[in-house]
Amino acid sequence: MSANNFYFAQQIGNKWYGWDEMAETWQDEGKPVKLHLVNAVEAESLQELEDKLQAGGLGYAEYGITTQPFLPKDGTPIEIVV
Repeated sequence: MSANNFYFAQQIGNKWYGWDEMAETWQDEGKPVKLHLVNAVEAESLQELEDKLQAGGLGYAEYGITTQPFLPKDGTPIEIVV
């Protein structure tokens, strides 16, 4: 069985924020996936962020890390909730 996950990273100010999420949505088509900033992992650099995400989850992301605000498998938009 595959992990079907990816890491989403977003830089806000001087910090990087990241989430370990599923690569496709199970919601109604057209609705963005909402990621809450309070649930993010925080880091000083993108590499540090990826290291922290790997340490806190499965240890890898099947679809890697991206800064593009879309799920990699189906293109569903990602919205960050502050």
